[in-house]
Amino acid sequence: MPPGLRAKPIPEEKEPVAAGGEQPEISREAASSMFALREALSKDAADLLTQLEASPQAGNVGETLAVLNRQVETAMRQGKLEPAMQIVYNVVRIEQKVEDPALRRQYGIALRRMITRPMLDALSKLVQVPHLEDAASIVLQRAGPDGMEVLLDLLATSNTLNERRGVFNALVQMKEGQDQLIHMLSHPQWFVVRNVADIVGELGLESAIPALAKQLDHTDERVRKQVALALAKIGTRGAAEPLRRVLRDPSAEVRRQAALGVGGRKASALAMPLVVALEEEKDPEVVRELIFALGRIGSPDAVQALIKIAQPSGKLFSRKPAALRITAVEALRVAGTPAASGTLQGLANDGDKQVRAAARQALAELAAKRP
Repeated sequence: MPPGLRAKPIPEEKEPVAAGGEQPEISREAASSMFALREALSKDAADLLTQLEASPQAGNVGETLAVLNRQVETAMRQGKLEPAMQIVYNVVRIEQKVEDPALRRQYGIALRRMITRPMLDALSKLVQVPHLEDAASIVLQRAGPDGMEVLLDLLATSNTLNERRGVFNALVQMKEGQDQLIHMLSHPQWFVVRNVADIVGELGLESAIPALAKQLDHTDERVRKQVALALAKIGTRGAAEPLRRVLRDPSAEVRRQAALGVGGRKASALAMPLVVALEEEKDPEVVRELIFALGRIGSPDAVQALIKIAQPSGKLFSRKPAALRITAVEALRVAGTPAASGTLQGLANDGDKQVRAAARQALAELAAKRP
């Protein structure tokens, strides 16, 4: 800077004044040269949050948030994470009630100042603490992709079931940063891929199907089991082709997991891959789960396949043990469609005593469910 010239001070952004033109006390304190850390700490956080919740759109919101921010900063410096988190959690909760865009912007600015990276790193640990995990998860959700990032970092180092539970519960509630989650499916550590596959399955992320499909040849069976379950839970048309590959996996347990994950009418696109798999499957436990999966789908194609299995003879199986037919009867009960009920009525007079009893029991249970 040339000698003799002085930099012009940057003007401070003015906070809005309360309605009526009268400056509230907290605003006068904030504008005063005497306003410092001790003034901020002299305020009771609980009282300030109570006032903020009672009047979330008051004219002095900016000043109240500024004081709360100083309290959060101090609590973090002192290692008092829980009080700091409780302040931020309550501000996030109050923000959700604010409709005015300008005031929401003030809340947003304040929360960006409060939710620092050190706080996020610390909060990612609190999702593993039962009485704190809900509040910690809500603050991490509010942080968006940054919150997702710290949780994914923690997921990569979580080895125990208890550690994974808290991280998992927080991640399934995240609404932003899902691309980061999908990217983690290519992680070199098998347990990270397994954990992420579990999460994307719970979220039903159709956009994760290509990344899941790339893991169908993973050397670790535990990964393939979770990928199979995730694809089945997603259950859309895009998942049908990868699921066909899963149902030819050399591990019966992987194939069984795929069948267990299928459920609901949304998975109707998976009915035909399951029917084809039934024609080739030799493991009795996998066969049983495939039949029940068709019952949960309950689409016309699925029910027709079940009817063929339940009948005394048919094209799917040349010899039908009573146990197989009874499983189909139970699956027809699960489907509960008019076609399924009609078939059960016919089977109520079947020549096989066990099949006849199963069909009558199924009809009684369906009748009990009707209003």
